[in-house]
Amino acid sequence: MVNETLEDALANAGSPTELLRQNRGRHPYPVPSEHTNWIEEVRSWRETCSLSDLSHHQKDLYVEGPEALDVFADLGVNNFEGFEPGQAKQFVACNPNGNLIGDAILFYLEEDELKLTGTPVAPNWVEYNLERGDYDVRTHVDDRYHDKDEPHDTFRYQLQGPNALDVMRAAVEGSIPEIPFFNFDEVTIGGVDVRALKHSMASNVGFEIWGPWEEHETVRDALVDAGEAFGLRQLGEKSYKAQGQEKGWIARPLPAIFGEEMAEYREWLDADSYEAISTLGGSFDPDDVSEYYLNPIELGYERFVDFEHDFVGKEALREMAAEPQRRKVTLVWDDATCSNCSRHCSATERPTSTSTSRCRTGRCSTTTRCGATARPSVSRSTSGTRTTNGRCSRWRSSTRSTPNPGRKSRSCGESPTASRRTRRSNRTCRRRSQRPSHRTPTWRRAGEPVSTRLGSSQRE
Repeated sequence: MVNETLEDALANAGSPTELLRQNRGRHPYPVPSEHTNWIEEVRSWRETCSLSDLSHHQKDLYVEGPEALDVFADLGVNNFEGFEPGQAKQFVACNPNGNLIGDAILFYLEEDELKLTGTPVAPNWVEYNLERGDYDVRTHVDDRYHDKDEPHDTFRYQLQGPNALDVMRAAVEGSIPEIPFFNFDEVTIGGVDVRALKHSMASNVGFEIWGPWEEHETVRDALVDAGEAFGLRQLGEKSYKAQGQEKGWIARPLPAIFGEEMAEYREWLDADSYEAISTLGGSFDPDDVSEYYLNPIELGYERFVDFEHDFVGKEALREMAAEPQRRKVTLVWDDATCSNCSRHCSATERPTSTSTSRCRTGRCSTTTRCGATARPSVSRSTSGTRTTNGRCSRWRSSTRSTPNPGRKSRSCGESPTASRRTRRSNRTCRRRSQRPSHRTPTWRRAGEPVSTRLGSSQRE
């Protein structure tokens, strides 16, 4: 029986958007949902140190031979001049129209031996071109865990947080070699020889450590023991998936493979491939799947692009680069105040997993119009007033966005005949409003440092 391809699945679904919206998505990772509590785990990479198990969901493509680097130079937008063993880079590949197919980390292991590691999108594209091309190379594919019956050839752990360097010093036998950013070297942990990549996520030094799968428990236990004195927490599936937002990194953009120019590639991909079983969600629902496509410039990868060499999609991307681009941005609330009420709200500083911080005045929602919670939503205020798009339904255009302590103003649709009790509450709110200074939300480009808690992505 001939295996069904992605192109067959598209024909059955009717359109790419129909296929992707009806998908149930990926299988869960074979790691615990939580090791302790996902909030505590999230705080660890900001405040102490986190340990992530990346051994299961990534695909490794090994390419060895005299033309091993050539295929990556032909497909990648990157500058490969001076790229040598012991270094790594974020490999970025486009389709012929200049839109992003995928990205992954490319390791230069030894002379004429490289490894591409990441979600299967970019490794699949490279593997397809190796099969269709005429390159003097040998390949080995180490699929992610639920695409095969046996475990990975290697384990992969990530240390991240302000104490990550201290944990490494405690875990490594001997001293840590001087490793430049996005370079890697050999170290020994728990008696096992491994390789460690030095990188940085969320504005802190971090390491990715990999070695033979048979030794994964030995190395993990050594890292956990070394990190006990430094507040190390292991990340479960919930907390690990929360890292992308803080890094300003879009981990899974839709691969631009659904146009006519990519039909042959879709015939090569199976109907149960990563690309085929991924899912779309959200209120944005265009008929044309290309509306979901992104290009490397929009994603902040313009510093990687080298137009001095030929690569797939070069001319199309060059034209895109000359046009105005969409930008990734992050909306950061740094004060528990209401920007469209005439008084400030006193609310909890940080939301918890079981409740959403609410405005204690009972007049507005602490969502997109109020800085008391970190994520916009549609909810009900404590008074039962429904809020949509972050605006209280009682909110009136006559209310002032900046409180004036010297003026007796009514807020959130308050009646002139408010009770004495309500007026006392208003006076309390006005007194509170004099304590913090009023701040408005700031839009910043994702990837730029936004606060001490929310850092930026720093990937080569």
